[in-house]
Amino acid sequence: MVPPLLIDPAFWVNDENWGAEAFPRISELKGHVFFRTSGSTGDAKWIALSKAALLLSAAAVNRHLEVTEDSVWGLPLPIHHVGGFGVVARSYEAACRLSEFSGKWDPHAFTQWLEETRVTHTSLVPTQVHDLVKAGLHAPSSLVAIVVGGGKLDKATGQSARDRGWPVLASYGMTEACSQIATQALEALKTPYQPAPLPILPIWNTRLAGTGNLEISGPALFSGMVKKGIYHPRLCEWHETSDRVLLGNAAISPLGRADFTVKILGELVNPEEVASEIMTI
Repeated sequence: MVPPLLIDPAFWVNDENWGAEAFPRISELKGHVFFRTSGSTGDAKWIALSKAALLLSAAAVNRHLEVTEDSVWGLPLPIHHVGGFGVVARSYEAACRLSEFSGKWDPHAFTQWLEETRVTHTSLVPTQVHDLVKAGLHAPSSLVAIVVGGGKLDKATGQSARDRGWPVLASYGMTEACSQIATQALEALKTPYQPAPLPILPIWNTRLAGTGNLEISGPALFSGMVKKGIYHPRLCEWHETSDRVLLGNAAISPLGRADFTVKILGELVNPEEVASEIMTI
């Protein structure tokens, strides 16, 4: 359940930190929200995002998806992940209604909830979209956009969803960036579904590092992270990710994580690409 304080204007302007109960108070930070995640090594870490950065990200997404005060953001994701928390921030930033899907995930109950609450915008992960398609469900007429994050939605499933009226839009983001870095625009719904390329939101600058990995900079970048109880501030304007991408024409085409490739019989193999092929089949 979304705590009432998260939709209270006082929460967004005060200096209190939120979500940092697992470690001692960090005197260097005020007005931050912490999200637990894991790096490539599997070590737990907490990403510190300022409330100002979260609202900047929310504003960029709202403008990109044409959200207004008459819109309704629907929340079917947990708020302890940045994807769910971002929905709350977007609702607050747009001064529009927030509706929360409660209970265990079920595609039929989710569709009924959308119809009853007249949700216009929401976020899902690929598995949830797959469930909607598998169940043969059709989207309610009120729904304008579904931002699909937390992984790649394969072309076949995305098109099947579109064929049933589900306005799925592929996105690319990460906790360190307050969620979205690149997201398809509403105009993409007029064409067949493609998982890439994805238009980069105007608050982000992108480039490739010497390692070939993506680097990002912008006003919604994380402030630092806590590892093993010690706070490590971000010291550079640019943040090097662990992702391989193609850049061009102000758009990103994700290729997968550099640290996910494994060598099999002398060949480098990306399990994400294999999983995508299996999903297509």
